[in-house]
Amino acid sequence: MICTTARVQALNSITGFEQVSHIALWTAQIILFTTLAIFTLIVLLRARLNFREERAAALISVWRPVLAAAAFSQGSTRSAVLPTVKKRDIVLFLRQWSAVQETVSGDASIRLNGLARRLQLDEVALKLLDHRRISMRLLATVVLGHMRVAEAWLPVWEDLDSQNTLVSLVSANALTQICPSRAIPELIARIPVRHDWPADRIASILAAADPHNSEEPFKSALLEATPNPQHTISLLKFVPIFASPSIDELVTKILINASDPSLIAACLRVLSNPAQLPFARKLVTHDEWYVRVLAIRFLGQTGTVDDTKRVVRALMDEEWWVRYRAAQALCHFPWIDLKGLRKIQQEQSDDFARDILEQAISEAKFE
Repeated sequence: MICTTARVQALNSITGFEQVSHIALWTAQIILFTTLAIFTLIVLLRARLNFREERAAALISVWRPVLAAAAFSQGSTRSAVLPTVKKRDIVLFLRQWSAVQETVSGDASIRLNGLARRLQLDEVALKLLDHRRISMRLLATVVLGHMRVAEAWLPVWEDLDSQNTLVSLVSANALTQICPSRAIPELIARIPVRHDWPADRIASILAAADPHNSEEPFKSALLEATPNPQHTISLLKFVPIFASPSIDELVTKILINASDPSLIAACLRVLSNPAQLPFARKLVTHDEWYVRVLAIRFLGQTGTVDDTKRVVRALMDEEWWVRYRAAQALCHFPWIDLKGLRKIQQEQSDDFARDILEQAISEAKFE
């Protein structure tokens, strides 16, 4: 009986060992096949990439001289026989053409557009607007913007409100190229609510569209935004683009009527006209330190001799940044030389005032 039990246990242990062996063998085979599959995939992807690079290089070698000739008028391309663009290479060509367009303007851009129309790229780009891939739609939008294709207005305009920031910005740029008079009001109206739009990018789009065409829509938007301080602040960032007396006057009115310190600060940031000095002078003693900083900075940029005493008093302000901007302003006043700065420094009874002026003198490299 004991022997029989021992034999059964031995057989069970052998069976268990065989099961483990089979599992290990199958696992090893699966790992091997997976490794081979990954290796094969890598080789295929690399081969595909090399093939694409070779196609791109071949396309560039053929078309770069043609595009350069069109852009820089090295002979006429209106009647010249153009190379053929294969259907599979059309996206590569659109990217190359767009890259050249980004580097030129004026007549060169017009000539490149003429070449593109000979190749019917406008029709190709219009079809790409419906592509499922965003990258293709973006490329199409860029091409249609450069070519100023009027038929693209509506589909591109619909993307202006896209939650995808890049899509909306590319659409905004294309619309201002297609029809600035229609696009600028649409773009400006969205500035207060599109907090995801980088101000410098929007500024470059507006500037490229000719600020003179943008001035009236901008003034209208600024007037409409007046009841909402945050919307007004968003728009005030773009005042420097215009450098217009009428817009300066509007900013002054906003500043006079403003009670929100953030709005006052936003106005001070864009002041540039010496005629606005009286309003800045009243703010050098404002309750908010950042308003005082900006008021002092404006006095340092456009102030007169009469502002010297105001700025000197600010050297004793409780806020370090106010003292620092005041010291910098004194160093940049053309009517005060190093000897005059030392005299002002000696007259200060406040240690902080003397120290901050010493720092500003050192940074201004008087010594």
